[in-house]
Amino acid sequence: MSNKQQSESTLRSVLKSAIEDRKDHVRIPPGTYRIGADPATVNKEKCHLLFRDVHDMEIDATGVTLIAQDALTHNGVYFLGCSGITLKGMTYENVKIFPSPRD
Repeated sequence: MSNKQQSESTLRSVLKSAIEDRKDHVRIPPGTYRIGADPATVNKEKCHLLFRDVHDMEIDATGVTLIAQDALTHNGVYFLGCSGITLKGMTYENVKIFPSPRD
């Protein structure tokens, strides 16, 4: 498994292109992605990856680790109005950053 750092924009671009092109299979490049909230989310759907109205797609994330930067306020992967989605091979880590105690 690769531990190569990948950019959040690469991850989002690969997924966006596959969804817009209505592909039935997408491969996310292996590596570690540090991600924040999905810019497409709204208040009640706060998450790191939002899939909205996606159907019949296999997402191969073998060798991918997502590290959520703001896990205290956002959920992980959210599927809204989707069907027939397979997500395989992804490791998801919540990084909970707490403020340091004041002296």
